[in-house]
Amino acid sequence: MTPERLRIEYLESPLGIDEKRPRFSWRVADGQAGAKQAMYQIRVSADGRICWDSGEVVSGACFQIEYEGRELSPRQIYSWNVRLRNQAGEWGPWSETSSFETGIMDDWHARWIRGTNSGAPCQPATYFRKAFHLDESPARARLYVTALGLYHPAINGRAITDHRFMPGWTDYFHRVQYQAFDVTSFLRPGENAIGLVLNEGWYCGQISRLWSIGKVNYGDKPAFLAQLEIVSESGVRTMIASDGTWAFTNEGPIRASDIYMGENYDARLEMPGWDEAGYNDARWLPAIEDPRDVRIDWNSGPPVRCIETRRPETVQKLANGRWLVDWGQNLVGWEALRLSGLPRGTEITIRHGEMLNADGSVHTENLRGARAQSVYYSRGEEEQVYEPLFTFYGFRYTEIENLPGMLRESDIFCRIIHSEMERTGAFECSDPLLNRLFENAWWGQRGNYLDVPTDCPQRDERLAWTADTQVFMRTACYNADVSPFFSKWLIDLNLSRNANGEYPQYAPFYRKDGFVAAAGWGDAGIICPWLMWEMYGDRRILEENFAAMDGWITAIPKKSSGLISSEAKYKDHLNLQADTPADLVGTAFFFGMTRKLAEIAKILGRDSDLHRLDTLGLAIKEAFRSRFFTPDGHLTVSTQAAAVLALYFDLVPDEWKEAVLADLVHDIVEVRKIHLSTGFLGTPYLAHVLSINGRTDVAYALLNQRTYPSWLFPVTQGATTIWERWNSWTHESGFATAGTNSFNHYAFGAIVDWFYGVICGIKPLAPGFSEVLIAPQPGGELSHARAIFDSPAGRIISGWKRQGDRLSMEVVVPANTVAEIEFPTESVENVSENGAPVGGTYETVVRKGRTRLRVFSGRYDFFVENPCCHDQLKS
Repeated sequence: MTPERLRIEYLESPLGIDEKRPRFSWRVADGQAGAKQAMYQIRVSADGRICWDSGEVVSGACFQIEYEGRELSPRQIYSWNVRLRNQAGEWGPWSETSSFETGIMDDWHARWIRGTNSGAPCQPATYFRKAFHLDESPARARLYVTALGLYHPAINGRAITDHRFMPGWTDYFHRVQYQAFDVTSFLRPGENAIGLVLNEGWYCGQISRLWSIGKVNYGDKPAFLAQLEIVSESGVRTMIASDGTWAFTNEGPIRASDIYMGENYDARLEMPGWDEAGYNDARWLPAIEDPRDVRIDWNSGPPVRCIETRRPETVQKLANGRWLVDWGQNLVGWEALRLSGLPRGTEITIRHGEMLNADGSVHTENLRGARAQSVYYSRGEEEQVYEPLFTFYGFRYTEIENLPGMLRESDIFCRIIHSEMERTGAFECSDPLLNRLFENAWWGQRGNYLDVPTDCPQRDERLAWTADTQVFMRTACYNADVSPFFSKWLIDLNLSRNANGEYPQYAPFYRKDGFVAAAGWGDAGIICPWLMWEMYGDRRILEENFAAMDGWITAIPKKSSGLISSEAKYKDHLNLQADTPADLVGTAFFFGMTRKLAEIAKILGRDSDLHRLDTLGLAIKEAFRSRFFTPDGHLTVSTQAAAVLALYFDLVPDEWKEAVLADLVHDIVEVRKIHLSTGFLGTPYLAHVLSINGRTDVAYALLNQRTYPSWLFPVTQGATTIWERWNSWTHESGFATAGTNSFNHYAFGAIVDWFYGVICGIKPLAPGFSEVLIAPQPGGELSHARAIFDSPAGRIISGWKRQGDRLSMEVVVPANTVAEIEFPTESVENVSENGAPVGGTYETVVRKGRTRLRVFSGRYDFFVENPCCHDQLKS
């Protein structure tokens, strides 16, 4: 039994971690069937001395094990490993040694510095440099950097990292992150130089002034803080810290670079060697020291970087002389363009769009105020390769204007960027359209998980809207390991709360006005920490967020009337002529979140809070019943969303559930002819509500619907990502309203968690999937389906295939995990394994009237005779 995939605070061998009690995680590798960890032992050491030995701990836990050793020191490399004992009493070998290095722990000697800047957006980037001498080779060198703005560092002419958009977007009113880099190999004895390019970014670019009539919110001038610490081979310590002795210029080639507007780059102004020793900076100016009052935290999230390089699908010259590049996929990033033979000063404009207009030009109307273009001025005839530094685009098509000569496919490629996240999920079935829908959701996640979970990546918005985030988060957790991504973002969600303890409509909340506390949006403050617990077993995040979550619940009655909450400004956003009143939406979420917080209180052992929340929940439920039900058990609001929210949050008395469900099914099947009418809040729960209440047949019918409105309709129209609207574009009518018409907007892609959890039936029974349910529900005339999920505990596989009147099932349960398998049949007597009945072979448990097999790790191949499949609509 061997530990593998060692992580600390979700990260692999992190550099610059300031967490005082970091948590250790691993996966158990053991090919023996039924393998279960019985004990573990962790050892942490520094400089060859043990800092913590956990001792032999009787536990099957393998994630979120908290460090309990002596206080960690700054700038220290710690090594750690772990060994495991199985249930037979046999200890396995010690794992390979992993490490983590603590950061600066608030020991800053550097000073905030900046250049001259008018305070208006879209200013030229500022270039900084500092030359210094080293008497001998460094044995160790670390660069610690942060900025209010974006920065890109280099030493001796070489970029020190492939990470982009540093230091990331945080609530700059309260905090900024710093990054730590090992730069030992970049330094040498003798003359050296460090260079840094500083830009406005999220701090003071156009995005920070959106909807504020151009007013400054965080600040108007970017600044940075840098501290280079060097230890020579003989032990001499040297520190190069940012201060007024650094030099700067605004006369470099980046004339403007903005997240919304794009980049203007004048190659004639390039400064060869500006970030190297020996460069003549006599005309540069001394940096301006400008103290900033902001907390500096270690970088707990994953970096943004280029994840994939893509070649174009087609390159063609249009009749108007412009070049059009089709990348074959709506994506996020930028292009790198190889140029040669251009006269000096040639101005090339590069535009970006997700779709094409009828005349074949790039569609940019839906970008609203975002210019989203690069403008490049050539320096001369020699070959040049251009790509922007501080902006990104959401696009499928690139249109290039004023490019003379030929553009070959080999002259241009695309860099696809997003926050680093290990892909953990896969799904495949017999329907190509469903497979494409699944991939569209994944591309939407990739395009929008760029340091924060944005709603869209292309127009003048790109904000982390909280409803979009919470409805999609479970799907995101299946698709990829987003644990560090959300542990970072949740800090800023909490910091963005207002004085009343309410959560905002997006976070970081960068404005000084315009705050909206809305049901379904602010509830991300409870839903997202809960999903971190459920999907990753993160108890600490519940503990750290409980007070804030409770503050949200406490604030709602103050604005309510008799516990009926109308704080739902956006209601069921983008519903289809089926408006659900704000008071129903608000009260449904008020009850649902109160109940969820009570569950959290129970987990944390907060008994008095549990009692208080349970009492409040019962009162809200009674208020909802009195307000929104007729005497014979029907809802007074007849929309699909009303029924979905009432059923999902268990607001319907048992004796009325049949009537509410019947009304919902009637509206879907009879009134709307198997179409949905729900928006952002109702749609994510719709298929789940139907399945939970025995109408998986209707859920499949909706899923398989090809006509508008449906999940598959955009796929039939050529979508390669999830669209904001069900009809963002159609062959018949063209484009929908440009004001809110993103073609990369993942919210409706939340249906993918139904693929994992219902079609293939993979759901957690215990936090972090240490216990897992496998309960597939075949249907929709699919002949087969298969899902893979690399959970925190290990790889889980659930697949099924029809073979006449039989169903074969493939199940893989990882080591150190228990699974309950619920078969799509009325009795386990219809189930066999290797030709023998399973009855009596495995432990059985009964859950809600259904018999399940309880199994341990291993691979299982079952056959189910005459399975229950949800192919046809029941009468």
